[in-house]
Amino acid sequence: MLISNGGAVYSSTENDERGGSLTVSAQGNLQIDSGSQVTSQNAGDVNISAGGNILLSNSGLIKSASIKGNSSIVNVQSQGNIQVDTKSYIASFDAGDVIIGSGRDVIVNGGEIKSASIDKNEGNAGNVLVHANGDVFINGYVEKDSNGKPTAIGGYISSLVTQSGKGNSGNIDLSAGGKLTITNEGGSISTSTQNEGSIAGNVRVNVQGDILITQDANISSNAYYSVAASDTNTTDKPTSDQVESGKNGGINITSGGKLTLSDKGIIVSATAGNIHAGDVVVDVKGNVTLSNAA
Repeated sequence: MLISNGGAVYSSTENDERGGSLTVSAQGNLQIDSGSQVTSQNAGDVNISAGGNILLSNSGLIKSASIKGNSSIVNVQSQGNIQVDTKSYIASFDAGDVIIGSGRDVIVNGGEIKSASIDKNEGNAGNVLVHANGDVFINGYVEKDSNGKPTAIGGYISSLVTQSGKGNSGNIDLSAGGKLTITNEGGSISTSTQNEGSIAGNVRVNVQGDILITQDANISSNAYYSVAASDTNTTDKPTSDQVESGKNGGINITSGGKLTLSDKGIIVSATAGNIHAGDVVVDVKGNVTLSNAA
């Protein structure tokens, strides 16, 4: 199935009630290309499935957006690979979780998989759950102006609250039967908040193979204001009690192979306020290698 040249599969409701779900199912491959989109606007969940590969390319989008606080889940399942290329994304805005499941590999090649709270909406960013039976590969992308200032960033999996947004960030859970590679500037798995009073979530990574973080890529949980996040023992969104505890989101990484950080690749929990950074826990069966300013 091909949706291209600005084509759209769209569901919307204008009232305060939550609309019905939007479902797209392909027996073989599914490609959303050239500015095309599958979108639920203040309606129900978005369910995408394919018996083959799913590819989002050239600004292809799968998204759910709410302006009235209705929570919608974006669920994308493929028997083959799931690939999100540059300037394409899979996203839920305001309280909706994003669930990704691949029978093979998940490839984020300059694109985005995210749940976000933006534009002064009251809703939370949701949780992001990603599972691949095979590998997960995240390739960062940064577009810069003539002065070297970034104008566009891609290649990440995130749950975030922007400076104009409200509510709390969710958690990220990523698992893979193979290896995890995060490479190049912009490449990341991250929870973050940019709005005062918002709460950052936890990042959990569990892969059977090796983990490589390289070339300015990162796994991070960042609170840029005096906010707090849930501890590492819950999959729920942070609570008001945890706000008062003054602890940023934690990072928990488990690997059945080795962990390599090279060329400024980092794992970090950081805050800019008067609160404690969250715990970073790493449990790997193989060697841990740090090199070249990692």
